[in-house]
Amino acid sequence: MTEEFVTKRICAYFDSRKIERRNQEGEVMIGKGGEVLYEEKPCTVTGLALALGFSRREELFAIKNKKIKALVDRALSRIEENAEEKLFSKDTFHGA
Repeated sequence: MTEEFVTKRICAYFDSRKIERRNQEGEVMIGKGGEVLYEEKPCTVTGLALALGFSRREELFAIKNKKIKALVDRALSRIEENAEEKLFSKDTFHGA
């Protein structure tokens, strides 16, 4: 597993969490500024592990290569930040 491979997989995982919002007719919703509106599916440690080709989340914590471990740790921090933000959001605190 190379650093480039891990970086691409991590980016692809986070990008896959964004889903275009659609109206009842199935059309993509556009904001007032003309931008496409997105919803975000929650990021998970298990989802990250699967995106990197592991079968269990514990394998993320057993990585020995220091550079790859640093990339994975940063991705794990992004997941943690996302969860913490949801805890403090007035719209999502019940679900988090």
